[in-house]
Amino acid sequence: SNNLTMTDYIQLAGGFKKSASKSEIYIIRENGLVEKGDTNLFTGSSYLIMPGDTIIVPRELQSVNDIVPIIASITSILSNTAFLAASINAIND
Repeated sequence: SNNLTMTDYIQLAGGFKKSASKSEIYIIRENGLVEKGDTNLFTGSSYLIMPGDTIIVPRELQSVNDIVPIIASITSILSNTAFLAASINAIND
């Protein structure tokens, strides 16, 4: 065991990008449990990462410009799903 903390692993991976949401970090433990991480100077170093754990640092959405591509992707998926359902319905008739 190397006793590296969540903060250590984030630094080894290149640190936080400007767009990182430091307040929304999650640790998915090997057993499937999810813990909310904390980058607080005093508590952030207490999260020991074990083999099989995954650290998730989501992107912080700053503006509508960050949300538009997500909405466009969801709309495209829904549109394709509706088209597929209509096509299957037409074949069944």
